[in-house]
Amino acid sequence: MTIVTTRRADVHVRWLINRDMPEVMEIENTSFPYCWNREDFRNALRQRNYIASVAEVAEKVVGFCVYSLHAGRIEVENIAVHPDYRRQGVGASLVAKIASKLTPRRRSLVRVAANEENTASHLFWKACGFRAVAVIPNFWDGFDFAAYIFELRVGGVSQ
Repeated sequence: MTIVTTRRADVHVRWLINRDMPEVMEIENTSFPYCWNREDFRNALRQRNYIASVAEVAEKVVGFCVYSLHAGRIEVENIAVHPDYRRQGVGASLVAKIASKLTPRRRSLVRVAANEENTASHLFWKACGFRAVAVIPNFWDGFDFAAYIFELRVGGVSQ
């Protein structure tokens, strides 16, 4: 498994707590044309297999990730970094934290779906060692665009 090693020493990844939500919502709203709202976050985090983390720089929340745990895999459900902190290792720190949970016996795969039009996202996932393994038309209900599916496996081999 290959993960970007440009992590900044001052990026701290921790569990998301309720008081982080205003900053998380600001990051979400500045990052995507189709955003999760507070209720989307609430619904996801009510599920016992969903986990959320934030990345901080100087005690300021600058990124977040929501992922779900499944038999054999981890699914990245939502991830974003504040525009002012992109390309500084924040996203790579979040991904490295998720990847650290992989083991050959329990969960050996991280999977993420990226909008077909989000080239920056595709380049990010590739730089983090993920491989594009599929393109799925109409992946999201109510939207006419496809998703590229990226995977990272223990050992770095996607199938």
